[in-house]
Amino acid sequence: MLNVFARARLSAVLEPAGRALARAHVSPNALTVAGLIGVLVGTIGFAARGYLLLGVIIVTISAFTDVLDGAVARASGKSSKWGAFLDSTSDRVADAAIFGSLIFYLASVQRPLAATGAIVSLGGALTVSYVKARAESLGYTCDVGIAERGERLIAIGVITLLEAFGVPYALEVGLWLLAVPVSSRSASGCTRSGCRPDEPAGESLAAAGYLAGWRIVRAMPKRLAAALFRTAADRGARKNGKGAQQLRVNLRRVVGPTVREDAMELLVRDGLRSYGRYWLEAFRFPSIPLKTLHDTLDMANPELLDKLHAGGQGVIVALTHSGNWTMPALGPRTAECPSFRCSSG
Repeated sequence: MLNVFARARLSAVLEPAGRALARAHVSPNALTVAGLIGVLVGTIGFAARGYLLLGVIIVTISAFTDVLDGAVARASGKSSKWGAFLDSTSDRVADAAIFGSLIFYLASVQRPLAATGAIVSLGGALTVSYVKARAESLGYTCDVGIAERGERLIAIGVITLLEAFGVPYALEVGLWLLAVPVSSRSASGCTRSGCRPDEPAGESLAAAGYLAGWRIVRAMPKRLAAALFRTAADRGARKNGKGAQQLRVNLRRVVGPTVREDAMELLVRDGLRSYGRYWLEAFRFPSIPLKTLHDTLDMANPELLDKLHAGGQGVIVALTHSGNWTMPALGPRTAECPSFRCSSG
């Protein structure tokens, strides 16, 4: 949640600093290492020994490098896979140091309830990181729940400040309140609903385009839709893009090199018009009346289509081909599907 609402504004503040450090030839990886060292000093050197306020101040200053190193990398153009790996690894070490120092301190002063809450929070935080990384390596996306790393750091800083200013049971209550969302986040990431397969942006756009085509083209008058597709085909022929160029090459192989250029242009235009009509009919196919199919298609065993349609079942019709668009496989075949039957030619 913090990544969504605050990171953009925080980046706007840190970008000028990032550009200044980049001009000074400061390495983003050096900032990452410096920030980790600062966190280790604040946690192991001070918080673990009971100097909570000083530890929080040092860790807070050091934690700003978590976004500042990214700003420097973007400004200097030095973003790299190694830098991303170093940054992620440093975050895990810092998390372990923060919670580990609190566990050590709480155990030394005989506060087992708060120490247990810190242990649960640490386990949840490390599990979230592992689940997310492992899921991404397998092609899944796991961005679920609340209590992301930025939120955890803010929460643990506030809890520790309350303890440092003498609020009774601040660590006991605060650490357990933090442990619940952190643990639930790691648990939800291990479920099928929490992890979903990655879908490339191109596939999402293509799916949205098909859906829009089916809905819009079916709702349009047939003549208007046909005119629009024909106009688009003619425009494609005039623009002579990669598709039109490849079509021209293919046609030249068929008709030979002696065909006049004006005749070739007409062939390319007619070819693109035929391609446009294919998509027009594909989009309009679900709304074509069954009688029209019988009147315009030569089907083997059309009673199969009639039977499925009369029973209210969905039907998928596919016209397969064997190396040549004019050689479709003959005879429709049907196959059982979970909720409908599939008919393919």
